[in-house]
Amino acid sequence: MSKILFLILSFSSVFVSAQSGLQLRSWVKEDTVLLKWLPESADGLKEGLRKGYVLSRNNTEIIIKPWNERKIMFEDNDYLDLIDEFLTTESEIADRLYFMLMVGSGPDKELSKMLGIYYEDYNTSEKEINYTIRYFFKEQEANWNVNTDKTDVNQQFSELNVEAKPRTGEVYLSWNAASLKKGYSGYWIEKSENGIDFQKVNSSPWIFFVNTEFPDREDAEFVDTSIVEGNTYFYRVQGINHFGELGEKSNTVEIKIPRGLNGFTVIDTVEAVDFNRIIRGEYREGKPKEINDIGKFLLYKSDSLMHSYELVSEKRNLDGSFEFSVNSDLKTGDRQYYKVASIGIDQDTSYSFPYYFFTLDQEPPSLPSDFKGVISDSGIVSLSWNASIDKDIQGYRIFRSNSLNEEFVEVTKELKSNLNFYDTLSLKNLTREIYYKIRAVDDNFNNSELSEPILILKPDYIAPVPARINYYNTIDGELHIGWINSTSDDVSINYLIREKGNYIDTAYTWSNKDTLHVDTLLDKPDDYTYYIITEDESGNQGLSTKKNISFEPGYRNAPKNFEAKANIENKTVDLSWTQNKEKPYAIYIYRSGEDQKFRLIETLFDYNSHEYSDNTVRINNVYSYKIRIMYASGISSKMSEAVQVTF
Repeated sequence: MSKILFLILSFSSVFVSAQSGLQLRSWVKEDTVLLKWLPESADGLKEGLRKGYVLSRNNTEIIIKPWNERKIMFEDNDYLDLIDEFLTTESEIADRLYFMLMVGSGPDKELSKMLGIYYEDYNTSEKEINYTIRYFFKEQEANWNVNTDKTDVNQQFSELNVEAKPRTGEVYLSWNAASLKKGYSGYWIEKSENGIDFQKVNSSPWIFFVNTEFPDREDAEFVDTSIVEGNTYFYRVQGINHFGELGEKSNTVEIKIPRGLNGFTVIDTVEAVDFNRIIRGEYREGKPKEINDIGKFLLYKSDSLMHSYELVSEKRNLDGSFEFSVNSDLKTGDRQYYKVASIGIDQDTSYSFPYYFFTLDQEPPSLPSDFKGVISDSGIVSLSWNASIDKDIQGYRIFRSNSLNEEFVEVTKELKSNLNFYDTLSLKNLTREIYYKIRAVDDNFNNSELSEPILILKPDYIAPVPARINYYNTIDGELHIGWINSTSDDVSINYLIREKGNYIDTAYTWSNKDTLHVDTLLDKPDDYTYYIITEDESGNQGLSTKKNISFEPGYRNAPKNFEAKANIENKTVDLSWTQNKEKPYAIYIYRSGEDQKFRLIETLFDYNSHEYSDNTVRINNVYSYKIRIMYASGISSKMSEAVQVTF
């Protein structure tokens, strides 16, 4: 309990405490020293009331008589019965009564005198005075020295704040009492209607409480309920120090109590006249003549019941009723929530309930414009468009088809209120063309016509169907190769590839409808591999099945490097040639003379021969020679070109 008391009655000067359980302090005025002492417990207060105190002043004793000997002086005081009850009560009830008496004695000098804990010393001629206090019949005492040359000064007051709440008929005053607790134990609240003549609002000192439930409380709050709407009041607060002396006053705060509105605002009717919406209603007063307190009416509208209301019009109050005319963007098909606010002359507001109004719309909206789209490499289609010019658009629907000859299927699962849409397409198919259409839907679910289709071309990652080799044959020593062209419609070029071991080259290229190629570059029998690479416009390539072809032309090319030289010294014509690696069976030498007819002149069966000397020639003649080789395989070479020599 003493801890709570300390929080409430914190002295500004130093406490003096002794084994007696008493705390003594003073307040020095110009001609008086005020003394006050506090018993630190309920039992201590009872001890002082029952037996009294001995106050010593520079060793001169002053007796404070027991309560029973003094109570006759306070017969009309309200605290009389409370003190008697305290003296006869024990335990927790006594602690609570002790608390009440100590708190009340802070600003109440009369109660302090009744409790015997207060004394006024008018003999202040000495500069230094030593005071002690003790219980009667006890030796323990509390000491206190006073310098009478130094008078005490009340603590400066903190800022006063005031707030009016007209609807509850209350004015709230607040100030920082925590910063004033060392200087003041109570307060007088004063009010004036002219700022000059102030009267106390509270009949007894108002006390600031701090307890364990709200240990951090700093602001004192006082509520004045005796106010009249429309009046102006002035407030100030004066502190009462711990000796019951009046202290400093706060600043004076002026506040006007606004006139509140107690009636309610009603929208009676809303009707449509072409493009106008007419809103009618009235303010129904709560108190007599309150209708005159309305300054103006404000009209709000929103497309949502709970929020986003915008001010659209206002009218001055004439007779308590209102009629607004608001233009609509639509002749039919609009929907709005309306509400009206009645604004009082002191800015208090009374709102009507929202009034929902709509007109049935059966006209389809216009199409959105600039409908377009792009597709990413991963197959994400981004569609965008400009909004329809209609004001009542609820959203948009998107439709898709793989062909203009097929039905368009809706791909939006719900109406799109924004102006873009994303679709995901599979790139792992041969269909490249995708078409989209859009339509608008208004608030009454009227659908516009479908827009013209837009084309989206998917990125091509699918290889085309390759051309396929379906024919090959050797005709007159040449290899004929045929194929069936690709069925893909985006083929840009085909390559016929020829492989022989590590050697790879392109035998033929085409981008038309060719289906046959004659490979004339083969000069000897061998095994070859042929296949076709088909490439589309996106660079994707399809590879046909490889064909292994054994080429046999049925003949061999004529021997290479066939030459004839006249050898005058040996009287011969010497022939030479280059022979391929295939094993020969016979080599046939032909010669023509003046008659220009070639006749076989020699057959050689030397497999390694690649030279021959003709010694049957005569001088001053011109000879021509040819050569042909028969191979062991039974295939003959072509006849060589003729070589001519003059001997």
